[in-house]
Parts: sequence; C-alpha cells; structure tokens
Amino acid sequence: MTITNEELNMSNDNLKDVLVRKLGIYELRGLARELGISSPTTKRRSELVDLIIENRANIKNTGMADLALSKKGRPYKKLGTIEEIMNAVIMEENQKIVVPKGRPSYESLICFAQEIPTFDHIAKEFKILTGVLRIANLSAYFIDNKFGIKVFIPDEMLEEYNLSQGDFVKARCVKINNVGQFMADNLMEINFTNVDEYAVKEIETPRPIISREKLPFGTDMICCGRRNVIEYTNDIFEDEKFEDFAKDCQSRGIRVIVLGLNISFENDIMYNNIDNVTTFTTVYGSEASAGLERAVDAIGLCQKLMQRGEKVVLFVNDIVEVLRTLDKNYTFSEKTDDGHFVESVVIAQKVLSLGRAYEGGLWTTLLVAYRDFDKNNEFLNNELFKVSAKI
Repeated sequence: MTITNEELNMSNDNLKDVLVRKLGIYELRGLARELGISSPTTKRRSELVDLIIENRANIKNTGMADLALSKKGRPYKKLGTIEEIMNAVIMEENQKIVVPKGRPSYESLICFAQEIPTFDHIAKEFKILTGVLRIANLSAYFIDNKFGIKVFIPDEMLEEYNLSQGDFVKARCVKINNVGQFMADNLMEINFTNVDEYAVKEIETPRPIISREKLPFGTDMICCGRRNVIEYTNDIFEDEKFEDFAKDCQSRGIRVIVLGLNISFENDIMYNNIDNVTTFTTVYGSEASAGLERAVDAIGLCQKLMQRGEKVVLFVNDIVEVLRTLDKNYTFSEKTDDGHFVESVVIAQKVLSLGRAYEGGLWTTLLVAYRDFDKNNEFLNNELFKVSAKI
C-alpha cells in the first residue's frame, strides 16, 4: 500500500479515511474487531470500511482518543497481530500498544510469509488441493495439507466468497511457476461445504462451561470440551479404536482433525483413508519445517470451526513427537525446564488451550496420545497431565 503526495497533503481526517479504504480485507477485519464491531468476518469489505469510519467518528465525537496516522507509508509490518494497525489508525500519536516481553505469545510466533506469486509460466497442469487459508498483507494462500504445495488465492476470489483466515478450502489449482507453486483456479468447497451451498457465519462466543457430555473411545469414555490423554503401548493403527471412534463422530456430526508429526507410514495411511477425518500429518523422515506448518494449520482450522459453531475433536498422535519435531525449528532459542524449546512449548500450550466447552452444546475436544516409553517426559508431567483427564 502506498500513499500519494496528494493524499499526504490532505487533512489528517481525510488522510486517515484514505488509509482505512486502502487496507486489505484481513486488515479491515482485524481493525473492526479491535473497534468492537461484531462479526467482522461475515461482512463485505465495503460494509467494514463504512462501519470503521463511522466508529472512528463516534470515538472522536465522544471525546475518546482521536485516530492518528504516521506519514511513513505502510502502517504495519506483519499481520500475525493487529498492533501496528491500531497504533497507526486508532491511537494518539504518543500512545502505543505495549507488548509484554518474556515468553512469546503464540500469535507473535506465527507471522505468515509476505510473498507475491511469480508467474513464470502457466502450465496446463491442474491439481485438486486443500488447505487452511492464510492471509498476509501481500498475498493470500494455503499450503496443501497432504503435499505441502503452496497455492495462492486471487484477491477477487477472496472477495467473492468472503474468505477469511482459517477457512479450509478445496480448489482446482493451476501451476504458475517452476518452483512448483499454484494458483487457485476454481473454488470447490469452503469448510467442507460446496461453494454453492456455503454461508459465512460467525457466532458470538457463548459463556464457557464444564460439559458433562462424553463420547466412547474403545471401552473408555472421553470428556467433551476438555483435554483427554491416552497412553499407547502399540502403534495406533494396530487396533480399531480410533477408526471406530471417527465413524461414531461422523454419525454424530462431529468433525475429527488429526495432528501427527513424524508418524509411521501405517498411521498416515489409516488416517487418510477414514471419512470425516482431516489430517495434518507428516510421515517419518519429513522436514521439521513441514511439521510446523501442519501444526499451525491444525490450530487455525480448529479455531475457525469453533467460530462457526461446529463441534470438533482434535486427535494428537504422539504429543511428545510433536514437540520433538517442533524443537527442530527452534534450535537457536532457549530450552524450558521441560527440555523443549520455548517456542515449541508455546505452540503445544496453544493446542491444549483449544479444549473447551460453551453453553449451547458447543465444544472442541482434545484427545492426546503419548507412547508408554515417554511417560516420564517432563512436559507430560508438568503440563499435560495437570490439565487433562487420563483415560
């Protein structure tokens, strides 16, 4: 985004209006949420612009902090957070949002790549690909959750279908360059629904509760809306408990998501051949960076489905192996007392935080597996076991 000399010579109020009108759809949604505008992901761009400008005028008229803008061009550096936009558009010039130092937040760790697609050539090579939408200030894209292919989403497709961060999309895609990147050519499904039948929705988060609902897992019962841990001696594919559980969830209208990093080939085959299961997995020997990508997308999809009012079970295949894989991405950092790098623990804690229940029967349930030979792992004992029901 650039500001012209003519725009720089405008009054401060008009200049701020120009800035708001030049923000992308994701920045507009983030800014609207910070201003207290309800359900921003269900609104079109033009409606958001009008509401933000109206809201800003209300702030000024009621004597609250006026909006200010630094005339240094782009008002934000990354879109993992909204602080830069808030500082540029909402706060007074001498007022800044203070981000606490110390252990990083999950949001500060996740900064999606700012990348513009390069069209070296458009080959007549099409693939049907799926993944979780990421929106950065220069591009929107997803990383296919099976093959790791990066797929860009055209701006007009974002606007036409009112797509937002975390949407799970399925699209016909065309190859656009020699490094194996693709562009979505035809959108087929959004959040597991045909595009012709899909409707954007975002519920207001109800009051948190402790759910008494339970689901059968083998001969045991798991607590819905909580964190459940299960110890495995053999590998998961070696009995039918998970497969039977996934089929039961399908009959109840519950979406099952699997996060598994550096898993056995047999487990990966099993997960990918069960209906109603969406996998975010890497097989043994895969790059650690691919594991980080899968973990981020699994979290993003769980959050999106919860926002839409859908019930979700997140099954974590071997949480200790997830941590070990994440650790390989952060070898430059410091380790915690649990023996894992700080960033890996933050991501694992984010996963655990997803398990919760709300009024009206809405919940996300975690079922976290670990291997018997890891039962003395300090993260399990210091973090997981303390906040989970063991089955």
